[in-house]
Amino acid sequence: LGGTVHFLPESAFPLPPAFETAYQATDTLILETKLPEPGDTALQAAMMQAMGYQDERRLSTVLSTDVYQKVASYFAPYGVQLQQLDAYKPGFIVLQMLGLELMKSQMAGEGVDAYFDKKAQAEGKPRGYLESVESQIQLLANMGEGYEDAFMMMNLQQFGDFKTYFSAAISAWRVGDMQ
Repeated sequence: LGGTVHFLPESAFPLPPAFETAYQATDTLILETKLPEPGDTALQAAMMQAMGYQDERRLSTVLSTDVYQKVASYFAPYGVQLQQLDAYKPGFIVLQMLGLELMKSQMAGEGVDAYFDKKAQAEGKPRGYLESVESQIQLLANMGEGYEDAFMMMNLQQFGDFKTYFSAAISAWRVGDMQ
């Protein structure tokens, strides 16, 4: 049993030897959830629908004016006007921010789960999953619900020095430091 990192820079490979040892010793690879195929348009559509508001709410109505402006200021250097994303929930907004930060930090590579999933598929090793894709979508879509301002501010603060924060987390993960 090992924790995973969903996005790793290429420099994080090869993985720590304990991961390969554990993989070789298992009959079935158990992952958090099944990784979607890039061309699975039905899943992409389901995800986009879950990530958007299906009622009268909008990002601009669930966030305070101050927090909305801070989020808008975050996106401005990327040429994104937050009004374009107004129909989406904070969970979707944070995932977009994470994607931008991963690219900016050159850390948007394959993660542990994708690495071993591909390996198991190529070797014909059975795979199992702890959660359904649908439950993962709902979890991501509903992040921050009920405390939208605090959720967005926490993420804005973490993204302020993302590369340092994420690099430290990867270093701790590599050596098994759970603090």
